[in-house]
Amino acid sequence: MCRRKNLQESRAQRLAEVVADFIKTEGIPVQSACFGVAGPVRGGRSKISNLPWIIDSRELAKQLKLTSVGLINDLEAMRMASMRSNQRTSSP
Repeated sequence: MCRRKNLQESRAQRLAEVVADFIKTEGIPVQSACFGVAGPVRGGRSKISNLPWIIDSRELAKQLKLTSVGLINDLEAMRMASMRSNQRTSSP
């Protein structure tokens, strides 16, 4: 199952707060997650360009009690989503 929510503006101090709220609001079990983030991702870490956050995928997984967390650049995430969308619409 895949759920998507765009974070436009947040008063949260950490991504873990935003995700915990999302999980609670959606009421769905979550085992793993992947986030498109605004900034370069190196070694599972990113300094977010539009928020004062440094996100570490391993630390986030521990905080949220998930088996795994992936981080990818938001532009790369949009490219990948666009490719998947094109594949679905061009299939016979």
